Amino acid sequence: MTLASYCSTVSVIDSTRDNFHLGLFAPSYFLSRIARVIEASDLRDKVYGLLGLVPTSIQDEITVDVGKSIVAVYADFRRSLLKIR
Repeated sequence: MTLASYCSTVSVIDSTRDNFHLGLFAPSYFLSRIARVIEASDLRDKVYGLLGLVPTSIQDEITVDVGKSIVAVYADFRRSLLKIR
């Protein structure tokens, strides 16, 4: 990742976080926007990396399983996010 790319990523995350805290974004939008700018060689890691940003009730529902399909991981995460919307 270049310095410019890193700075751009940090800027997106900062502005998204600020808007979330102002009540302008729903939690699911906030997380999906951050996931778009995070780089990961395994797409499942984008979801697993976001677990630290969600309530523990969501964390408890998602089990890190690298054997699970990408579609299943995203579906489980989305289903869990709908509970906090």
